[in-house]
Amino acid sequence: FFVYGGTTEAYQRYLLCMAGCFDRRTGELRNPVIVHDKGCYGVSDPHDNPCINIDKDGYLWVFVSGRGNTRKGIRFRSSKPYDISEWIYVNESIMAYPQVIYDKQKGFFLFDTRYDGVRRTFFQTSEDGVNWSGYYPIASIMEPGEKYSGHYQFSNYDGEKLAVCFNRHINGDCDTRTNIYYLQSSDWGK
Repeated sequence: FFVYGGTTEAYQRYLLCMAGCFDRRTGELRNPVIVHDKGCYGVSDPHDNPCINIDKDGYLWVFVSGRGNTRKGIRFRSSKPYDISEWIYVNESIMAYPQVIYDKQKGFFLFDTRYDGVRRTFFQTSEDGVNWSGYYPIASIMEPGEKYSGHYQFSNYDGEKLAVCFNRHINGDCDTRTNIYYLQSSDWGK
């Protein structure tokens, strides 16, 4: 299963959040489906591209990124296990650059970014994908005299440790990316 930002026609700026799947047994690629049409809201920004994960019951979860704090991220779940045909709206919240991790016993762990004037990294957890914890801050690094922070992150999970790496933007300017920071947790973010 995979997701990507599609469009209505080649060279057109119109964001469709798409899901597809490849059957390794048959070697067939299924036609992708639209999970969410962001273009109808005038969104052509690939910052809103989705990510996907699968739960212990085989339901697919798509997390469509928002942008800033005005365009919220949206969560969808497949209506049937292992099937991309139909998607159910679950909920939405402030969520940019979502990176979702799933553990069969613990549920969902979501790394994301919020733009509250400083572009900070956060995480949230959920046992069921519907009810989410509050936002727990990961980083908002500023040197003396700076007004803004900014970070881009990537994450991973090996079944025991959550890991996240991120950089720093000097005074929030993403063209001044510097430093690499690494954090890990073996107790689900506690």
